Amino acid sequence: MRIFFLFCSCALFAAAAWRPAEAAPQVPPRRIRVTAARVTAGELLAGAGGKLTAEEAGRVVIASLRPGERRALSAGEVALALLRAGIDPSGRDLPLRAAVVERAAQVVPSETIVEAGVKQIEELLSLGPEETADISVLVPPKPMLAPVGKLRLEAMARRPVLRGGLWIAEVTGRVGKERFHCTLRYRVRVTGPVLVTRRAVRRHELLSADAVEVERRELTALRGNPIAATADLAGKRAARGVAAGTPVTTEWLEPVPAVCKGDSILAVTRVGAVSACARLVAAATGAVGQLIPARGMDGKSEVMVLITGPGRGEVTPGAKKGGR
Repeated sequence: MRIFFLFCSCALFAAAAWRPAEAAPQVPPRRIRVTAARVTAGELLAGAGGKLTAEEAGRVVIASLRPGERRALSAGEVALALLRAGIDPSGRDLPLRAAVVERAAQVVPSETIVEAGVKQIEELLSLGPEETADISVLVPPKPMLAPVGKLRLEAMARRPVLRGGLWIAEVTGRVGKERFHCTLRYRVRVTGPVLVTRRAVRRHELLSADAVEVERRELTALRGNPIAATADLAGKRAARGVAAGTPVTTEWLEPVPAVCKGDSILAVTRVGAVSACARLVAAATGAVGQLIPARGMDGKSEVMVLITGPGRGEVTPGAKKGGR
């Protein structure tokens, strides 16, 4: 009986002394949002402070994250990722805990942004069949970050004010309602065939086929529009003298005049269904399609005449003066 009583007392004492162990507090996993495809040790161990050197913090522990991918890591997997990167967490008191890594954006490469502007410039150039363009961006942009989703790139290019100047392209990227924007400057060099003078050309000289030859030149810096076919020289003459080897452009060509200053013009005047002809004296030189002033045979009255052919014209009341 005494032994039974002693046994019960010990059991009651042990029951009074025993307390259920408190459950360890649950630490939520660390949430890590990145925009690049790689995660560094510094990002994975946010708050590690001086426990990592700058070199260790920059080491890549997770690579090849796809845009929008979410990857869950236990505390053990975090430690394993560090070991693979050459960082031993044992004895370092590093804040190892579960983590959820999410790539929250997509990276738009610099080359993709540049190409959007190049395509728009190529459309505006309207190159000929034998012309080529070298389009290079002055300062490549940094890669852009965009939300995850279908990306649309649009470019709006502007021609330079001066021929041979820099092209400006406004590139806009859209993902849903979100968008990013950047301004790029391009240098454009167009190369193609152009007529070049074989010899020196005098002022007011008519250009014949034997006075020019076709060469491949850079066309971007030329003043005026280049002429590549001898057929386009018909009805044109040199507005000034040029040296041999000069590219033929509209800048120094002019139409061959149909009427010269002092020539007699047979001018037609129309009023409704009635027309009348009169002889006038040209007060300027003009080609077909140009307006020039002309005076009556008395030398007093002056009217504007639209040149319609050699020695012919049509009186145009109220027109502004033109010609030379």
